[in-house]
Amino acid sequence: MFRNLKKLAEYLDDMGWKEEAEAVGCLGDFSEGKISRGEFLLLQKTAKDSDEVYLELIRQIIYLFKYHSMEIESGLERKIYRIDLRDLNFYDYMVLYPNALGDYLDLWIYHPRADDRPEEYKKFYGLYSPPFSGANPRILFFPNEEQWESFGRDGNFLQSFIRASEGVLKHEITHFLNNTRFVSPKNIEAISKYEKQNTGDGSFGYVNSTEEIQARIIPIISFILDGIFHDKSKNLYDLYHEKWLPIYKNKNGTKREIFLATILYYVVNNDINSFINHIFKQSSTLYLDDPNLLEKTKRRYLKRLYDLFIFIKDKFQNTETIS
Repeated sequence: MFRNLKKLAEYLDDMGWKEEAEAVGCLGDFSEGKISRGEFLLLQKTAKDSDEVYLELIRQIIYLFKYHSMEIESGLERKIYRIDLRDLNFYDYMVLYPNALGDYLDLWIYHPRADDRPEEYKKFYGLYSPPFSGANPRILFFPNEEQWESFGRDGNFLQSFIRASEGVLKHEITHFLNNTRFVSPKNIEAISKYEKQNTGDGSFGYVNSTEEIQARIIPIISFILDGIFHDKSKNLYDLYHEKWLPIYKNKNGTKREIFLATILYYVVNNDINSFINHIFKQSSTLYLDDPNLLEKTKRRYLKRLYDLFIFIKDKFQNTETIS
């Protein structure tokens, strides 16, 4: 968190946000325990690129769990891992209220037969639990016995868990990140409404809430962009046509590679309809066949995928059409 306005103004100025920096410089001191107008300006400016911020934070959080987490408990009934949020590059962006979320995020993985496994959570695989009574915010997972056993087979339970559960983990991290953005009355109202509707049963209010839409679409966007631009071992963008075009034409790669190569083919050939239909067809986590899903919600998913198409296309703006 920016503890004084001078530092915040300097940060905004360094980022090229001159008007915001000047506005912050005229605000005076922080009010104890309250969000400043300066930080609100920072949030609104950053929110324009919120997907990119979310994706980078998700990458960093998963990286921290993989390589820098503290093992708090490793018993027969559950395993608990903890990361220090102050290690995040975007920590100042996240902690918008002083000490609202604390400095740590916990990951709890319950054994199927754990005595203290919450009965009401049996229908979930993963769940985000906001901080309460001084506890850290936590992400809870409830694998079945087969999954639990598989995580421990190679001797690294946490790494195996993350590999198998990365999509759901990203979903729950998105809920956590949304929890850090309680700034405007609109955000607070949206989260409060979501929590009241969050029965986990696909109810009308639940599946159409802004909170759940964000948590469902962000992991998909993350999967696509990380696979194309950030996966160092199989970076399709860096390998350019020599890699992804034969995969698309011959369908001779992994399921993941074929999915991403097909996306690139549609982007390079400016075929947005096929691009969106391909993602909808392959992304079961959007639950587009849910009878409670409003057409308005589907249009919001369409808008997010249209923005994704434009983002990727901008990276290929000098690429010729390929057949």
